[in-house]
Amino acid sequence: MGKQSSPELRSRYYDGDGDYNWQNPRISYGAEVTYLDIQGTLLSKNPPFDPNAKTERKANQRRFGVIFACDGGPYFITLTGPAKTLEHTLMSPHEAS
Repeated sequence: MGKQSSPELRSRYYDGDGDYNWQNPRISYGAEVTYLDIQGTLLSKNPPFDPNAKTERKANQRRFGVIFACDGGPYFITLTGPAKTLEHTLMSPHEAS
């Protein structure tokens, strides 16, 4: 993964370790598709929008997000969890064995 853009998103959710990839929009099946793949130490708060919530560091996490801009959209899909679990989850059926 390459360090390309969206540093504000990276610093908001991750601790500066690890790596990320931000893919600029491209057209696929008639939709403009943008994705973010980021991993490292997740900065998590529970409840998430409580200004008084304590920030917890969760190591070895990954976040994969896709934005589909199309008629009736945009639509957002986000997966967040342990990097090892998402690595297996995001494999194509041809890679899984």
